[in-house]
Amino acid sequence: MSKHLGNALFEDAHLRGQAGAAKLLVGVSAATQPPFDIEIKPPSLIAATQPPPAANLAVRILSAPKEAACGQKLGDSIQVEVYNAGKADAGTFSVGIYLAADKRRSPNDPLLIGGREFVSGLAAGKTYRVPMRGSNQIPTTIPEGIREYYLIAVADEDNRVAESAEGDNESAAWPILVGCLK
Repeated sequence: MSKHLGNALFEDAHLRGQAGAAKLLVGVSAATQPPFDIEIKPPSLIAATQPPPAANLAVRILSAPKEAACGQKLGDSIQVEVYNAGKADAGTFSVGIYLAADKRRSPNDPLLIGGREFVSGLAAGKTYRVPMRGSNQIPTTIPEGIREYYLIAVADEDNRVAESAEGDNESAAWPILVGCLK
């Protein structure tokens, strides 16, 4: 059975033995263009393509000193926590501590010496306090003088974990005064 709706011809697919589908023939202009087909399917016939569940690592610094000297080893005075806010488990990833002039890490910001740890994985919805066992030493390559810096924790530094969001992979602590005399 066909119905004309203006320049469109609607064919009921049920009558053609194709339950649940319909075909719409649309003619743009009979003089210039041939009609084209648009197939309409009910939602039950459309395959939903959802992205697979992914991890989402969020990091924060729980404790860090408020001042340090050039070359000083901060050790375990830096405490970091990672939370997997995603819907899938995260595989192995690293957490690094960087020294930055502002609250965002840039490619030139140095990693603290001994300031990287590896986490063997983190289940969805779980939190893990990362033991920063390295020396976490302030680099001696920073400029001379007393300046304000930020310690920045970065989870999954090399993007090994497939995540639903990457924007929460780093977090800055409060300002830290670093004195460097050479």
